[in-house]
Amino acid sequence: MGNLQDAQRRVARAQEEVTHLEHLRVRLSEAVDRAQAQLGRRPDPVPQSSSAAALPPNPSITPSQQQIRTAQEALTALGYGRLEADGVMGPGTRAAVEAFERARGLTVTGELTSRTAEALEEAAGISPR
Repeated sequence: MGNLQDAQRRVARAQEEVTHLEHLRVRLSEAVDRAQAQLGRRPDPVPQSSSAAALPPNPSITPSQQQIRTAQEALTALGYGRLEADGVMGPGTRAAVEAFERARGLTVTGELTSRTAEALEEAAGISPR
């Protein structure tokens, strides 16, 4: 019984560490976005994994800057990093969207798809669209 409890504690600590590392990765991506913006450069696109490319695509939307801003605010409110609500789909925002999609069991795209926008709206109680 003690071994099971010990294993459960280790798993819980590992899950907390993964969550912490994901938040650090998002914050680092945001810092890179800000540095690139200060240098007058657009962020580099995030390459899609081959497994994501093999899945059927989600219905996509072409989000406006305001929709992206609202989604950034929702992601921040839900604890997916401290995103600057600037309306730019940079690496930090994409990483936060990916983490949200993973947590919600959605197809991981890193894009503000219709399904992701709907899930954000429901989870945060605000409309990213």
